[in-house]
Amino acid sequence: MIGKLAAFVLRVVEVALLCLAVVLLALALVQLSSALTARLGLTSVCVRVTSWLPAPLAYFGLLDCPLGGVFRTDYLIAAVVTLVIARLVRVVYRRLGNK
Repeated sequence: MIGKLAAFVLRVVEVALLCLAVVLLALALVQLSSALTARLGLTSVCVRVTSWLPAPLAYFGLLDCPLGGVFRTDYLIAAVVTLVIARLVRVVYRRLGNK
């Protein structure tokens, strides 16, 4: 059985990754409408988040949306990868004996 501190750290990492995935999905949904993105003032946030993505993934698969915005497949791919990593952290946590 791993120590309580290691279990706590794994749990915090899992929750942080899940929150990051939710934020990426929310940003992808908001950017479907350019008016909504501008009204909420999220343009600079989206540019900053895109700069954190790996170079081959950043701006990958931007598709025009009928609402005037863009469909961000790069955010969706990053969210799915983040969810998979969170799941792997949970599997490691559980395999080490903390259920």
